[in-house]
Amino acid sequence: MKKIDLPIQRQFATRSIDLEEALRDLASGNKKIVSFGTIDFSVGKDLDQARINGGLIIWSAICLEQKFESIITDYMFPQKEQIEEHRGRLFFSDRIIKADHFSYSVKKNLIIAIMHDDSLLEGRDKDRLASVLKKVMEYRNMFAHGDIMFEDGIGCVLRFWSGGTKKEVLNDEFWGYLEDCFKDAHVLIDQIISKL
Repeated sequence: MKKIDLPIQRQFATRSIDLEEALRDLASGNKKIVSFGTIDFSVGKDLDQARINGGLIIWSAICLEQKFESIITDYMFPQKEQIEEHRGRLFFSDRIIKADHFSYSVKKNLIIAIMHDDSLLEGRDKDRLASVLKKVMEYRNMFAHGDIMFEDGIGCVLRFWSGGTKKEVLNDEFWGYLEDCFKDAHVLIDQIISKL
């Protein structure tokens, strides 16, 4: 399969400047050259991996949403009516559940209601479902609408808007927590699917 190469718009790198050092340089009579140090531009691999990870996050959230659609459709059209050619089922699936106005949030709320109504999860799993599904969408939005950049002294960061400008450092701890959240969400949804 071909690895696609699509145009990307921005790559940011920032450098912190020691203002006191710059002022000392100026005070020493060096008015033409102010040393700002050096920037290591070999950060491309980290930025590339962060973008690849961002694409996987968006795709995994889409896969989760497709599972929501399947659960909701199967709930509305139980086993006896799951014949592929069933007109009502096809209409419901294609024209309602997959419609633009039927958002992730609406589907998530229906999944939680179905889970509660049919007691499809119990105990701690039941309580975690809403939390992890909300977090999945937050992560998806962060990467879909944020800017990945490299900050000198910090590394790769994601700047995004969520009630204000925020920044998340894209380190191994962050990626590990994110992976756990997505895996947990998929496991819980798969449990619901297995019990329908």
